[in-house]
Amino acid sequence: MKIIEREFVEGIERNQWNNRFIYKAIKYEYPIEVFKKAMKENYRG
Repeated sequence: MKIIEREFVEGIERNQWNNRFIYKAIKYEYPIEVFKKAMKENYRG
């Protein structure tokens, strides 16, 4: 992550870049998709 910190000036850009990776800890899903699914399930309007 220290290398990545040098490449991105803003934290938002780093988070957007980081959300494009598939992670084993969340059953090989994209973090942004897991977040969207959780928001829909917990905050139905």
